[in-house]
Amino acid sequence: MLADSLHHYTNINTLALILKNKTIRFNRLDHVDDITEGESFTQLKLEQFFFVSCWTYDHEESLPQWNMYTTDMAGVRITLPKRMFNYRPLVLPHTIRHVTKGSLISPLPFEKIFGDSYFILPMFISENHFARKVEYVSDFVQRKNQAIQTGGIDSEWRIADPTGIAALKSLDWAFQKEYRFVLFIFPSSPIPKDDNFFTQFSEQFPSIAKTSLYYGKGPDFDFFDVEISQTALDRINITTGPLCTEGDFLIVESLLEKYVSGGKVEKSKFARTIRKPRRR
Repeated sequence: MLADSLHHYTNINTLALILKNKTIRFNRLDHVDDITEGESFTQLKLEQFFFVSCWTYDHEESLPQWNMYTTDMAGVRITLPKRMFNYRPLVLPHTIRHVTKGSLISPLPFEKIFGDSYFILPMFISENHFARKVEYVSDFVQRKNQAIQTGGIDSEWRIADPTGIAALKSLDWAFQKEYRFVLFIFPSSPIPKDDNFFTQFSEQFPSIAKTSLYYGKGPDFDFFDVEISQTALDRINITTGPLCTEGDFLIVESLLEKYVSGGKVEKSKFARTIRKPRRR
């Protein structure tokens, strides 16, 4: 078991795609299983703008999560280092290098931050804003909306700790002990290609962002994939589900042999202790 690690319950097909593509998928907040997460935003429909990857910091296997996130408990639990993404110095185009000093470390390259139709607010430059434990509270709806101050479309707006309010959940979900990575993504126009990049973007984006927030219209996609580092993948541990077959186990072994070096696979501690119930 990796000491500083996180776990994700999923199906073998998803594991295969993660290993082949070397990416983790961030899903839009209005597509996660807890419907109240999206419905809790009443000031602004921010669920259209948040994209999350959900893990657990609980090192003990969880029967509820085996049941919720794998098909018939025949999936896998993926274990990776907490620092799993491909953090590297952010290489800026020469047109905007003058606006910052020093080296910025980012899990995304510049061309993934500035897409042709979107812009990712670079709060992930500070890791504690990109990744955090979910906070489970009884007043999560109130706290989310108190952090948002808005008026008309022409007035000043303020959203305090955006990724923090994207990691507030009902106490009903506390059993998950969730650790969450968060991206805050806005629609945007294509970035200028000339030397006026920073000036033009600075002038255009605030208006685009405010209009998008006002009308609750996020970027035109449901998920966003982020690259994992090969070093993290080579330290992967896989636990096969309680009801996996020997064939499932062999498939997982083959996937690790093909895509990583040093990965490990083991059977669930619940193997041979659970059966599918017969129902009348």
